[in-house]
Amino acid sequence: CVLSGAGLELTVDGATGAMRRLAYKGETLAESAADRSPVTFGVGPKEKMTWLEQAGRRQVVATRRPSPDALEVTVRAGEYELVERYRAHAGTPRLDRSATLTWRGAEPVVLRAFAFKTFGVAATPDGFYRFPRVWPPASHPLAVMKRGGREGHGGGVAPLVVELFPKRSLLWVSMASDPSSVRIEEGEGRLDVAQDL
Repeated sequence: CVLSGAGLELTVDGATGAMRRLAYKGETLAESAADRSPVTFGVGPKEKMTWLEQAGRRQVVATRRPSPDALEVTVRAGEYELVERYRAHAGTPRLDRSATLTWRGAEPVVLRAFAFKTFGVAATPDGFYRFPRVWPPASHPLAVMKRGGREGHGGGVAPLVVELFPKRSLLWVSMASDPSSVRIEEGEGRLDVAQDL
């Protein structure tokens, strides 16, 4: 499934619902494997949380195009159903994401955590990432990232800016009524972003 708008193109895996590729004018900004879920959540007691990844394999059960600029992917994993929504804006290269989570099991569960994830963001040698809410602002150069390194901050809309090179930046913000935060996991030549709610 492909969704595009204003030069931005999102490719979603038709079997698992994974965000396989995010590109701008043909240039890959992020790329991930088919088994990487674009969302995760934790349920149960705080000391024994169960995560989506433990619920079973993700399987797309339906895709829908409610409008030319929107894509809805319905995914089942065990007794959970997720409707993952994407919207590409026509006038500006912007991708909005939202989700609806439904538990289809017999007994009630307690939702403890939810996160949107973007895997495989390209780490360019001259680029950096920054958490604009932190003062004074500090840039974290992509060239010196360490595999497994983690950084994160929260509050407000929990903004994160990744500058790949001059005139090419990516911005993550969380528009939620619940407290939000954003975190980075560094890797070799790439980084992963998680927006926690």
